[in-house]
Amino acid sequence: MAVRKNWYSTTKLGPELRKFGFELDRSSIYRLVKTDRPPKMPVELILALCKILQCTFEDLVVEVEPEPAVEEPAPKGPRPVVPDISLLSADFFDAEG
Repeated sequence: MAVRKNWYSTTKLGPELRKFGFELDRSSIYRLVKTDRPPKMPVELILALCKILQCTFEDLVVEVEPEPAVEEPAPKGPRPVVPDISLLSADFFDAEG
């Protein structure tokens, strides 16, 4: 915003968004602009921001590398022993028996 419109705060963005039909409170506008990971937003809002800031979609959106998955350590200690045979007889769940 600072580069495109010489805006250094989010207060000017609210009235501009209202022109496109978006009624966002100040905290929502702040999250759009100031956070590292803005909230999910509809494509219409992204297009409105492009028009307001006179930029393209590619100028506005940057790709974020996904965070690597954290592997859980393997449990320590002995593993439980599981028998190879069935512990219940075949007719255990038979309602008529």
